[in-house]
Amino acid sequence: MKKELEKETESAFIEGSVSVYAVMNSGSRDIVEIFLSPDAKKDDGKISGIIRRAKRAGIPVTDCTEEFYEEHSTAKTNGGVLALCSDRKFLSCEELLKKGYPFICLLCGVEDPYNFGYAVRSLYAAGAKGMLLPARNWLSAAGVCVRASAGATEFIDCAVYTDDIMMMKTAKENGYTVVCAEEKDSEDLFTCKKIENAEKILLVIGGEKRGITKDILSNADCKVRIPYGGDFDMSLTASAAASVLGFEILRIKYADLGKDQKTNG
Repeated sequence: MKKELEKETESAFIEGSVSVYAVMNSGSRDIVEIFLSPDAKKDDGKISGIIRRAKRAGIPVTDCTEEFYEEHSTAKTNGGVLALCSDRKFLSCEELLKKGYPFICLLCGVEDPYNFGYAVRSLYAAGAKGMLLPARNWLSAAGVCVRASAGATEFIDCAVYTDDIMMMKTAKENGYTVVCAEEKDSEDLFTCKKIENAEKILLVIGGEKRGITKDILSNADCKVRIPYGGDFDMSLTASAAASVLGFEILRIKYADLGKDQKTNG
């Protein structure tokens, strides 16, 4: 695991057809070049679609050696396609907040890029259109996050901030109710009136170890906990909590968030 994360953090390679398509469709990064392994199935619909779009956009498509492919990829099921990309494009904190999305999120202290990607995947599916990020965040581990999120990290608008208190102040000035997932001194998620009455929500979820910073917690408008159905005193993973919290917000605010959403199942 450690070797894989070091490889991802040091590279700017996005791997897999789903991930590469997400970058192409979102414009979140500039694609410098696309590489196909010797085993890539060029007649596969997804791969051939990527090749056509790349050629239309003037992006070079190169057949690489197996050694090159192995050096820059980690997954064994990515179809043999890699994209060398620029860094992720970010908005400023003010630019994101002024968009006025009814539901945005912040993941604080999530230490594993897979868990980070899974959490973003759930939150984006639940209707979160924007994400605030501390200066140190897992989007530097591009390949892992994009793949784990099924491309959601590329579609959600992202902004990086450096100061917790200033970020909270700006969020509130733009009409956001800040809701933190927290066990102590908190309300039951399913009966919280502040979520129901909020016009716009900034949902903050902390990692299992580091959690949410004190400055954010002390300035939150409300803190909520997920009630359990049994006697269990351990926290959920960030990705599991994101699923429960995100879709409960979607349920409560369905008229605003869910009416234009696609459904699955």
